[in-house]
Parts: sequence; C-alpha cells; structure tokens
Amino acid sequence: MNVDQVDRWLPPPNPAKETDTRFAAYAKQFGSECWELDALDPTVVADLIRDEVEGMIDADAWNAVKAEETASRTSLEAASEKWALVEKFLAAPQ
Repeated sequence: MNVDQVDRWLPPPNPAKETDTRFAAYAKQFGSECWELDALDPTVVADLIRDEVEGMIDADAWNAVKAEETASRTSLEAASEKWALVEKFLAAPQ
C-alpha cells in the first residue's frame, strides 16, 4: 500500500516491526507506523489490482485474442448444433 492509498482509504495503522532488518530505513522515511493491504475492504483491493493489471494489457493484442475466442465459440456452437453430422464425419474412413 502506498502513501496516497493510505491517505485515501485511511486504514488503521499498525506498528512497524522493529525486528525487521528494513525497519530503520522505513522508519526514517515513513515513521514507525505501517498499513497493510488486507486492512482495506476486499472490493477496494480488487479494484486496485484490476486497475494495475488493466494498465499493463496491450489492448490491440487483447482485442485480437477476444475476436479469435468469439470466432472459435461460434464455430463450436455451430458444431454442437449439428453434432450428429460431426459424429458421422469423424466416424467416416479417412
């Protein structure tokens, strides 16, 4: 969780672990309190993750794969509607 997120959602603070080897540097920069992501409402956490992941997606590649998926689904639906013919075709000697 970053400082902006702490300021926005105001989760309850926890004392930072003084036994952690990173404590001195952390305390110098942020103080002796820390905040954990799991203190936020699960829907907030899901939104944060979704926003980050969606920012990494190549929209052109995503849309190309979605179009391919739609075309494949259409073909499978057509095959399922004519399944008796598909079975005959598969059973026929090659």
